[in-house]
Amino acid sequence: MRKLQSKLSPPAEVATPPEFEIGEQIATWYSPDFSERRYPYIPAHVTKPKESHAVFTVQLPDSCTFAVPKSYQLLAVPLFEVYDNMEQYGPVITAVPSLLSRFHMNFIGG
Repeated sequence: MRKLQSKLSPPAEVATPPEFEIGEQIATWYSPDFSERRYPYIPAHVTKPKESHAVFTVQLPDSCTFAVPKSYQLLAVPLFEVYDNMEQYGPVITAVPSLLSRFHMNFIGG
């Protein structure tokens, strides 16, 4: 929660930070060394991974404002484009559609 608010919330003097509702943990990715390689399992030759990254579902409020740093780029990408597109998005983001497939989602349009 702290990292989410520090990375995406506008400064306190501009707006109140949104209340993110942290949901279930859907994945854990491991890195055997401090490189870009991440695996959804601990490789057999590794006794203790150097890094682990947990992926959670996050329920956003009905309306909120994101403050994206200039070094970041915020994109809205449909899940069908992310699925099986490892060259563009990498292994962690490409796995999100498969990880979300265990959830039943109801979309209420307006």
